[in-house]
Amino acid sequence: MTYMSPSYETIPVAYSDVPYNLLRYTESPSRTRTTAILFIPGHTGSFNQVRSIAKHVRRLSIDADVYTLDFLEEPSGMHAGLLWQEARFLSAATRTLDQLHPEVRYLPPRTTLHNFMQK
Repeated sequence: MTYMSPSYETIPVAYSDVPYNLLRYTESPSRTRTTAILFIPGHTGSFNQVRSIAKHVRRLSIDADVYTLDFLEEPSGMHAGLLWQEARFLSAATRTLDQLHPEVRYLPPRTTLHNFMQK
C-alpha cells in the first residue's frame, strides 16, 4: 500500500442549481498543468475513487491535473432525473476545465474523461 495524503481543491463551476462539486486532486501544492484528466464516478460512486488514477498519473510523470466530480454518491443508475442533472453538471464542468487549461487548442483533447461504474 502506498502512503497518500490527498486533498481536494473545490473549483467553482458556473452551474449553481445542484449541490455537486468539481474537485482538483492534489497531494502537494502544484502548478496548473497542460492537460486535465476528469474522473466521473458512476452509480453511488465516490469522488475519493480518483486517488488510484492520480497515483498512476504521477508515477508515469504525465503532465496533467487530475479532477473528479462529487455527485454525493447518488444512485443515478436508478433515477433518470439524477442522471440528467449529473450530465448537465458534467457539461458545465468540462467547459470550466477547458478555460483552466487553454494551452492546447487542438488534438489531443485538453480534458480526458474516465468513468467508473460499480456493479
